Amino acid sequence: MKRNGQNEKSRAVCSVCIFLGICLVFVLLQSYSCARLGDNEVLSYITYMIYLFSPMIGCIVARLITGEGFQDGILWPKFTGNGKTYLLAILIPTVMGLLGGILSALLLGEGLSVKVEGGLRMGILMLLLLFGQCYYTAFITAGEELGWRVLLYDKLEILFGTNGALVMGGILWGLWHFPPLYYAGINFGKDYPGFPFVGILLMCIATTFIGAPLWLVRKMSGSVIPA
Repeated sequence: MKRNGQNEKSRAVCSVCIFLGICLVFVLLQSYSCARLGDNEVLSYITYMIYLFSPMIGCIVARLITGEGFQDGILWPKFTGNGKTYLLAILIPTVMGLLGGILSALLLGEGLSVKVEGGLRMGILMLLLLFGQCYYTAFITAGEELGWRVLLYDKLEILFGTNGALVMGGILWGLWHFPPLYYAGINFGKDYPGFPFVGILLMCIATTFIGAPLWLVRKMSGSVIPA
């Protein structure tokens, strides 16, 4: 039994090393591309979209090399018996978004208002557009979920336990955002004090907290689809 546990940890170390190695290669390539492309928005967008799917590439390569494959069915929806999980997958980001909006309004001193310019019809249309945008965002970030939640977090849990996986996985996920944070100023811009280190720190904090519910619904369902 002890030997089986040791073998599992060895495979986990191998998977993590392969996965992170491939992600690092893409980080360096994306940094080089951003530095070289400059203001070429079309090429910058194309390279960024490729970069978004680099965790998926790392996951596929690591699972194939270690022989793990995808026999666990983690890529399939698994709707049966997982209604609660899919409900949480809808409610968690909704609640987090509302709380984030309220907190931002309070911190910025703008106050809270339910008034919508254009009336109720425009308000409903805006909500529908935001709902549609969620699916677009889910598509372009699918490459991330197919990496972090399909491989990295699970392997880190084997090596460092649940809490260690959440913290280390969140930090690694945040650091992976370095190229767009530094070169494109995503999320925080570039004109804040302590650029880019403060932005990277905030990103690591955000990804650590965001990664927890994403991993929760992944573990509850045995599928990456809810995440």
